[in-house]
Amino acid sequence: MSKDELAPQHYSAQLTLFSLTREEFSAEMFVATDEMELWHRKGWLSFNPVAVDRYDDPEKIEVLFVKGMARSGLSDATISRILQTLPKPYRYDQARTFFSFLDNRWISLPIPDASDITARHITELFEDEDWDTLQALQVRIASGLEGTRLDKKHKRDPLHGTQVGAYDLQTSRVEWDEVADAAELAFSV
Repeated sequence: MSKDELAPQHYSAQLTLFSLTREEFSAEMFVATDEMELWHRKGWLSFNPVAVDRYDDPEKIEVLFVKGMARSGLSDATISRILQTLPKPYRYDQARTFFSFLDNRWISLPIPDASDITARHITELFEDEDWDTLQALQVRIASGLEGTRLDKKHKRDPLHGTQVGAYDLQTSRVEWDEVADAAELAFSV
């Protein structure tokens, strides 16, 4: 992978319908307001926690990211130094973004494409000649798709029932749990 593909990427946080008060937020994050205020003064948080009345996902993601570093055992000077190379605000997915001390740079791991993973796994099953697992997958997927029929009059979005084209997709008897089970079976091998 190239360095561009591993460049840090902001987490796309959205506002929720259920924001939290300062006290609720502090309790949920296990971080005291005065500790967050200290982080803000050091330039680690983009917002002043004392000035915010309601907290939402953007603040949550930023606090979780900074909290991980603040409690890592690194010195404040080291944290400030490595954060200087990362674009603000620090709203990064803490499960995918990390600082490489070997390369002295931030890295965000790419989100794997489920269809690529599935295709690779099925290819591995073919290469391993695991015919029993492949046949079980075939049966489960066929069973899950059995209740689907195409009506050539018009297409409807199966989730919302809205017309979207020239076919009508009806999923009255589809057991999507079976399809999910088939995918789970594929990954459990």
